[in-house]
Amino acid sequence: MNRRSKPRCVCAPDCSNITWKGPVCGSDGKTYKDECALLKAKCKGYPDLDVQYQGRCKKTCRDVLCPGSSTCVVDQTNNAYCVTCNRICPEVTSPEQYLCGNDGIVYASACHLRRATCLLGRSIGVAYEGKCIKAKSCEDIQCSSGKKCLWDARMSRGRCSLCDEICPESRTEEAVCASDNTTYPSECAMKQAACSMGGLLEVKHSGSCNSAVSATRSSHSMSLCRF
Repeated sequence: MNRRSKPRCVCAPDCSNITWKGPVCGSDGKTYKDECALLKAKCKGYPDLDVQYQGRCKKTCRDVLCPGSSTCVVDQTNNAYCVTCNRICPEVTSPEQYLCGNDGIVYASACHLRRATCLLGRSIGVAYEGKCIKAKSCEDIQCSSGKKCLWDARMSRGRCSLCDEICPESRTEEAVCASDNTTYPSECAMKQAACSMGGLLEVKHSGSCNSAVSATRSSHSMSLCRF
């Protein structure tokens, strides 16, 4: 009850049975100080939020211990996630289930793409729904509602991406050097720039383009598609 004697909802999960007291990596790619903090966030409007693995969120699968039979993969934003590999996918009953992967390969369904991702150990991602076509420009590609086609000049193919993300205030350590040799305050800012010009941008490495970064991050695309 609040001061006016009116009922008030309070998120107070039972954390008494949690044995791991250290930080955990959430399914949203964010590090929480402990599982109890994650459960509170889950209660406050993120019902799909779960613990991915114990410890801080990582950029590599090294030292990531996934629970049960799940396997660690690195997604398109260079974050490590734990996923379950389906050995068998349901039979495809409709051509509407086809997906064109960012690798230019047609997958029979989201399940087949997840399985390929799991076996590969890194994210493939969805370029667009349906079979892959020999597009000459983004005009040939029809994106689903809320997405915009961005053209990958290097690979001469397009992919549909969400372009309505609002970027939070960036910290200096979040800066990235993009494939256009421009330094952006964050990956989110890079995404916005890509959406504005209609061309795909990839991260070359963390930090400023002018900084002496010898160990570059693996190129990855700007969108993450989950099913």
